[in-house]
Amino acid sequence: DHENNLALIKINKSNLSTVGFADAEKIKLGQAVFFVAPISVENNETGQNGQNNWLANTGVISQIDQNSIKTNIVEKNKIVFGSPLFNSAGQLVGINFISSEGKISAVPIDKIKDLLGL
Repeated sequence: DHENNLALIKINKSNLSTVGFADAEKIKLGQAVFFVAPISVENNETGQNGQNNWLANTGVISQIDQNSIKTNIVEKNKIVFGSPLFNSAGQLVGINFISSEGKISAVPIDKIKDLLGL
């Protein structure tokens, strides 16, 4: 999707684990959120004992508009682009990008569902 700078991949496979979608109507200012992103995606490196290295952080939603959900999480690591933003129930709130202020923002779940035809 060029408007949101977001790539979606369709996987034709069954019996895969999935994550639930947050209800866009229930996403509120001050709501706790977190993200988890693999650090070593670019060069397929692994940590000790072959384990992936992960980057995680928590914060709260500080602004919501039609095009993005902004958080108070400061993160300059580019690997965060495209990682999921979850609520405290583990439901997908959006797909992350880093704003010009260096904070985590996300394409909102309702836009993602529209792109997926859900």
